[in-house]
Amino acid sequence: CINEHRRIYEAIMAGDSEKARTMSAAHLQDANHRLATAS
Repeated sequence: CINEHRRIYEAIMAGDSEKARTMSAAHLQDANHRLATAS
């Protein structure tokens, strides 16, 4: 999870908004999946 945040941050800092947007969406999907399967 922290690695996902780091990659999103790095994309933002590099000015790559499309990559940051794509990675953020994937991160949210992954987080939702982790939460759904955790209970």
